[in-house]
Amino acid sequence: MKQILFAFALVALFFLEVEAQETPKLNACSGLVFGAEAGIADNGFPHYAPGINLGLEYFMKSDISIMPNFSYFFSNQAQTAQFQAQNQLSVLNLDGRFYFHEEKIKAYGFFGATVFFNNYESRRLDQGVWETVNRKGADYGYTFGAGFIRALSQKIDLGAQVRYQAEYRGAGVVQLVLNASVSYRLR
Repeated sequence: MKQILFAFALVALFFLEVEAQETPKLNACSGLVFGAEAGIADNGFPHYAPGINLGLEYFMKSDISIMPNFSYFFSNQAQTAQFQAQNQLSVLNLDGRFYFHEEKIKAYGFFGATVFFNNYESRRLDQGVWETVNRKGADYGYTFGAGFIRALSQKIDLGAQVRYQAEYRGAGVVQLVLNASVSYRLR
């Protein structure tokens, strides 16, 4: 985990140094996310969950940017007579974006690295005995997708995005995420 965060910091420092001579564009973003498998259903299988997203987009050129962002999906619970579970998922992404169109509506594609922070706990009644499962930890993966941004003013934009996220091991989180956001130009 420390190695991944250190790598994110090194990449960010490199890009900050590359354009130190100019005043680069910097946007702060926040929005709502909807993860297709970020929650848990009453039967114990993955289920959709809403959440929030915060990010900071740094433009290296007018059509290329990097964007670290963090999504927190709201914890949800499932409960039946023989099953109880609670799941909470958070995701840290580092996206590389390429903008295709520079008019009032800008389309972009992106790819990047993802760190999943999952906290899952369940209890199942089996022949009169409750069995407990606790899974807490972090895992890494990849993400890619597309989106668009529409300028409302010189400093405020509205955006929408579709993102695919997957863990490298393939046994964990694999989900489609929808995002609606507002961004504010800091400089």
